Amino acid sequence: LYSPAMDTITNDVLNNLTFDTIRGINTTTSAITDDLVLPQSGTDSATISWSVSGLANGTQLNAVSGKITRGAIDTDVVLDAVIRRGQSERSKQFKLTILRNVSVDVNEAYVSLTFGAIKGNNLSEISVTDKLNLITKTGNNVSVTWSLEGQANGADINVLTGIVTRGAFDTTLTLKAKFMKDSSTMEKSFNIKV
Repeated sequence: LYSPAMDTITNDVLNNLTFDTIRGINTTTSAITDDLVLPQSGTDSATISWSVSGLANGTQLNAVSGKITRGAIDTDVVLDAVIRRGQSERSKQFKLTILRNVSVDVNEAYVSLTFGAIKGNNLSEISVTDKLNLITKTGNNVSVTWSLEGQANGADINVLTGIVTRGAFDTTLTLKAKFMKDSSTMEKSFNIKV
């Protein structure tokens, strides 16, 4: 049976159900990167059920647990909450943007950074005599830091400027690129003969 008291309960639950109550550690509806907290009940035995629409490109949002799986591109979704108590029912929508998985960006940067991208005027990895173009950021905003191993005989590569110092003998150095975006990282090595 319908009761006005049930409307009061569902309205109270509806009014208290805000982005702040479901956001977890996310800070804005336009940049969802972490799991949401989706309560299944409200005050006075009101129930809350959730559904989501707009999922695509590998993006997932579990409407029970709030678990987010970030896909290949930023995805706009609509999260619906239905609050019920007795015969009273209210609904609320949250429009969210689940940001793409940055590990995809890091992987793309890893794959695309070849010797050809850093070679400068040098013709091959086995004969490096001129400055290298050591990029520090890719087009998809992945940071790249460089390190060097194997310096000997005076041979060196300045990892900040890319300037090559030739030694007394041909020397193979290991130049390492570390790709970083948020908490995703990858590392790639180049064997460079100076």
